[in-house]
Amino acid sequence: MTPNIKNTVSPSKTISIFGSTGSVGEKTFNIAMNLGYKISAITCNKNHKLAISQAEAANVEYIGVACPESYKTIKDYFANNKSVNVIPHDNITEISRIRTDICCMSIISPKSYLYTYEALKYTKRLAISSKEAIITLGKLLISEAQKYNTEIIPVDSEHSSLFQCLKCTNLDSVQNLTITASGGGLRNLDEKDLSTITISEALQHPTWKMGKKITIDCSTMMNKAIEILEAAILFDFNIDAINTLIHPQSIIHAIVTLKNKGQIASMYNPDMSIPISYSLTYPYLSQQNTTKHLNLADISRLDFYDMKPWQKRSIDIAKEAYKNDKTIALNSANDYAVNAFLSGQIKFNDIWRVIENLLSKCNHNNISLECIDSVINEYNAISKAFIYKYCS
Repeated sequence: MTPNIKNTVSPSKTISIFGSTGSVGEKTFNIAMNLGYKISAITCNKNHKLAISQAEAANVEYIGVACPESYKTIKDYFANNKSVNVIPHDNITEISRIRTDICCMSIISPKSYLYTYEALKYTKRLAISSKEAIITLGKLLISEAQKYNTEIIPVDSEHSSLFQCLKCTNLDSVQNLTITASGGGLRNLDEKDLSTITISEALQHPTWKMGKKITIDCSTMMNKAIEILEAAILFDFNIDAINTLIHPQSIIHAIVTLKNKGQIASMYNPDMSIPISYSLTYPYLSQQNTTKHLNLADISRLDFYDMKPWQKRSIDIAKEAYKNDKTIALNSANDYAVNAFLSGQIKFNDIWRVIENLLSKCNHNNISLECIDSVINEYNAISKAFIYKYCS
């Protein structure tokens, strides 16, 4: 079996970008512009200046704005431009219903669940980096994509790498999957050091520049735990056969181990331009990103380590939640615990305790969720229950 990759120019596409002003969304916007794609719609939250700049540069037809204050600013700015439709937060779902070749989903709001679900009906390809949407929708995401013949291509570097590696073989030949982790800013610490970690220390990351929530998830390794769940869902793979290695250089992003003991790895400099470009141009190879070619002689060494027990705690919690159909509860519990830490309510090393506490009290699961309304109702019910049941 040979990879379905064409080393030529990708045809022009029409796309929409949810979260175009975020770190992944902004890169997606710039790459799409360089590719000459038609960007029909974008969404943003508070960064109205960048959204306005993008809208003018791409001549977008729709701008969805989650923040009411930013909505008013953008609405006023385009008041005399009838070709731009500014959509308020309660109608952003309408942007999911715009027919496009590619819908890029890179927001972490709970609203992304509905946006993602709806987009599957109207787009040919979902390029998704929204971890929360994947683990919350779960099998419903895959079944809806199959129903509407919509292609799903993951944008996270690890899952994009797995996707590419698996194109070189067939799933029956695979023994296990490995996704790597930089280890976050606290990777050199022992468990005894965690009780004194400050918010600013936990928000340091040695490789990637990201938002606060996902950076904390990297420090606790919950980000990697959720990525394991994503891999199980996206590739329909046994969760106990998906592993993680600490790899400080962040050069190798994923490894596929074959039953014949061979391995296939994906490696490149830590730059999201590569997986983003891949998701936009597949099955063609983009020549547009400016990422430097990887020079192994310059790097000279690649290091790998097993996780420390405190890092593995998040993996164990997540796998247990997956097996008990509590991925929605896990997502909500983690959100709650991270917010509690960032607001100074709990210490860093309390995050796991809070998550375990909330999951133990949760009687909800998502085993029978077969429509988007039940998913959203379940998420809301769990979130409400956690607010009332949580005790430090």
